[in-house]
Amino acid sequence: MDILQQYEKDLPQVSRQVPQWESSGEYGGLVRLVVRFSGGRIENERQANFVLIVTAVIIFGISLLIVFNPWGNTRPPPPGEMIYAPGQPPRLGPTTSPKPQQ
Repeated sequence: MDILQQYEKDLPQVSRQVPQWESSGEYGGLVRLVVRFSGGRIENERQANFVLIVTAVIIFGISLLIVFNPWGNTRPPPPGEMIYAPGQPPRLGPTTSPKPQQ
C-alpha cells in the first residue's frame, strides 16, 4: 500500500474536499461571465463563445479605425508658410513677411 492510499484510508474526509481554487463549472471564466450577465438570453457554451468572438472582432475593428483613421486629418493646416530647409525638418515660417530695413 502506497502512502496516498494509506492517507486516504486514515483520513477519508480530507480526500473528498475540493480545493477553493478549482473551478466548480465545466466552462471557462469568460463563458460563465457572459452566460451570467446575459439575463437568460445565452443558454449554452456555444452561444457564449459566439458572443465573445463577435465582441473581439468588433473591438479589433474599432481599434483599426482609430489607428488608421480613414477620414484623414480633420484639423485645418496652420496659417503661415512651410519652410523646407535642406537637411532639416520642415517648420512653420512667419505669418507676415518682414519689411526690409532702409
